[in-house]
Amino acid sequence: QSTWGLSNGFSSWNLELGMDRLFDRFYRKGQKQLAQTAPAFAPAAKKQKVEEPTISITAKTEKKAAPTDPLEALRKLQGYVEVEKKFPKAVALMKDLVSQIMNEDSADDFFQAAHVIIRSGHIHKEGCRKPCTDFFKELSTKRELFKNDQQEVFDLWLFAAITNNELYTDDTYIFHKVLNKLSSAVDTLPNLPPPSAESVIINNTTNTPCAPSSLPTVTADTVSDSSASTVSPLLPANPTELERLRLDFIFDFLVSAHSFIRVPWARTAVNTLLGNAYLKRFNFRPEQTSQIDKWISDIKNKTITKPAAEIATNSDPLQFKFQAKDGRDEVMRVGGLDNWTGKQAGLQH
Repeated sequence: QSTWGLSNGFSSWNLELGMDRLFDRFYRKGQKQLAQTAPAFAPAAKKQKVEEPTISITAKTEKKAAPTDPLEALRKLQGYVEVEKKFPKAVALMKDLVSQIMNEDSADDFFQAAHVIIRSGHIHKEGCRKPCTDFFKELSTKRELFKNDQQEVFDLWLFAAITNNELYTDDTYIFHKVLNKLSSAVDTLPNLPPPSAESVIINNTTNTPCAPSSLPTVTADTVSDSSASTVSPLLPANPTELERLRLDFIFDFLVSAHSFIRVPWARTAVNTLLGNAYLKRFNFRPEQTSQIDKWISDIKNKTITKPAAEIATNSDPLQFKFQAKDGRDEVMRVGGLDNWTGKQAGLQH
């Protein structure tokens, strides 16, 4: 039985070995055939990168970003000047164009642009003063490119856009230096008597070009029509209108100076200036004369007291009860002190 079992075991082992060899042979043969035929489930070969033609989108963008005519850009910027929020950037770009393209041929275009800036009403507003001043300083370097009649108006614009804006400072030296320029302009005005009824009517109907209170609106039609007419609508028609324009800018300067009347270190100088302007008030328009009268009335009737903190620090109780009145701190008078010696002596209250 043991011999039969051993022989039987060997035979089964040989059978399995033979079957394994037969299977391996067919398997290798099949692998060769699979490699030759490259069936669908074979691993895919690496694809070579093929550069696909890119769709060019620069053709359209180049048309939009194509450089435009600088003068056309200058005209478009004039539309943004009317908007206060866009005023600083628009004027800064216009300043760059002055140094880049301004010449004799384009001088009229830049004169119109300066007119629009003055006409906008933003030149004295905070945030707009510096770009406006920088623009006119740059433009003043090419003043000789303007015609003679344009130069006369341009000088008045410089007075409004540069000199007037320099008044807005906390530097006392610069403030009084600029204020003296305004005082000199006021002193040159003649002493006129009160106007008659007929002259008041004439002054009310006067419409001076380029003036802050009466500037015409500049449009494309205005520019095209100006070349055909002998007198440009952007310029005063006669010396009388030019003088009226100068007075309008002087009055605007007075408005700026009056805004400092509450500043302690500027109060005396401003009141003296307004007092001088009061003597020359009949040179101005009727509505401007009324405003000057109101300023002087406020100065005469308004009491300006010392700050409470300054009074509280006074250590002498008698001095606190009977404070000295010198006419500068409590009651302001045009032209200086109001009988200062009498107040100190207690003769006036």
